[in-house]
Amino acid sequence: MASPKDIGLAELKAALTPENVRAGIIIQITLATGVLAFLLAVMFISQLPTERASDGGIIEIMNVIHAIFFIVAIFVAQQIFNRLLRSDELSVRTGEQVVQLIRTSYIIRAAVIEGAAFFGLATLLVAAQAGLLNTRPILWLNVSSAVYQILFILLNLPTAEKQEALFEERIQSLAT
Repeated sequence: MASPKDIGLAELKAALTPENVRAGIIIQITLATGVLAFLLAVMFISQLPTERASDGGIIEIMNVIHAIFFIVAIFVAQQIFNRLLRSDELSVRTGEQVVQLIRTSYIIRAAVIEGAAFFGLATLLVAAQAGLLNTRPILWLNVSSAVYQILFILLNLPTAEKQEALFEERIQSLAT
């Protein structure tokens, strides 16, 4: 007799059509592309001449807020991802519903980190406009969340194999 894991995995594999997988990957790449485009714009703007350098008071505050936001975003994003993909949630859904839930989980996780990435890039933009990036290169650390988000998405694209492995890992506790 087939276990719930086998039935669920068979349904998941049937629902992981090339179109479903492609849609998930396109969404993730689009999220990374928005951050990359903003990063390139900030880098371009940082090269433009500025009238005068600011003292950077607000930028220091933004810098600290970004660091906290980035750390919290990584934690919160993974917590939301794990919460949405609990084994008890996956076990009562059809294969198509599981694919949609996995896609939604990937989108939300990326979007939370994207918020920190855009805040870091906005901090860089303000610093560039204030003429501080050349005199305070440490401010370039605000690009870290954008780089993290882009690399995280590219390394975790929701391929069919990754979605199957995720499902098996999450549902395994119910089969025992």
